[in-house]
Amino acid sequence: MTQDELAQEVAAFLELPEGSPLFTVSNSRPASVTLHFAAARKAAELASHLQTQFGRDWGQVSVQLESKHGDAMPGVRRIILVASGKGGVGKSTTTAHLGRALHHNGLRVGILDADIYGPSVPLMFAQPDGTRPELTSDKRFIPVEVDGIQTMSIGYLTTEKTPAVWRGPMASGALLQMIQNTAWDDVDVLLVDMPPGTGDIQLSIAQKTNVSGAVVV
Repeated sequence: MTQDELAQEVAAFLELPEGSPLFTVSNSRPASVTLHFAAARKAAELASHLQTQFGRDWGQVSVQLESKHGDAMPGVRRIILVASGKGGVGKSTTTAHLGRALHHNGLRVGILDADIYGPSVPLMFAQPDGTRPELTSDKRFIPVEVDGIQTMSIGYLTTEKTPAVWRGPMASGALLQMIQNTAWDDVDVLLVDMPPGTGDIQLSIAQKTNVSGAVVV
């Protein structure tokens, strides 16, 4: 039994899409399977399944679970997502008020507007159209500071006359580029104003950043 065959067997058991790169198989015995998602509830069942399939040739089969986390964001201690299942429920308003409350309690707060399709942070913080972030010497964005709160939004990079029309991976790619190229200054809590619903942007942030928690409005 080759590593590829074992990987295919595990993928079929977990009902993963064909070609999904969600795990790797080591050369050691017992076989080690690393999953990129929480699978603790299936650990015993998976071990039993593999034991039945390969136990006669390999002996005891061991399953080792490893939780994968996104990368830490430089200059940020904790990341809190503010999300909602639909638009128009006050998510951005909640984000702004939560940011001001945390700042009032002595925390250094940043707000990232992840709603690529309809950024509202500039409006929430009364920033006029045309407000632009300054750049560091290495061409990173310096967040726009409003009343002591650091803010960053795609709304600072576009205008009403040049709207951003992005879909799927293009939108999430633009957001990730903005995240990676923003120089947050020693932020205790970064609030991320998410777009409504679920989609590529939500998945990208969950996979690429080390999220501490979430507020659902």
